[in-house]
Amino acid sequence: MANMNKTVNASAKQVEDINIIEERIGLDNIDEKLRVVAEARLKYPEYPLKEIAEMIEDGKLSKSGLNHRFRKIAKIAKELTEGTYQAK
Repeated sequence: MANMNKTVNASAKQVEDINIIEERIGLDNIDEKLRVVAEARLKYPEYPLKEIAEMIEDGKLSKSGLNHRFRKIAKIAKELTEGTYQAK
């Protein structure tokens, strides 16, 4: 049960971060690899990282690699919120 709550909380935070990016600059204005991950999370908010990782890049993306991309998404959302975001 604790793992399920952890997954739900992480997913909710990821969706929140993605929505910030979508509202402020649009998902089309971030790196394609991040955009694909963001779109998958929005489509499958209840899926754990492992299942999303298996869907992306023909299953060649590891759970760790996916988590790294979500950390990048979180960083962009934070920078957008703080007004410090610089497009690359």
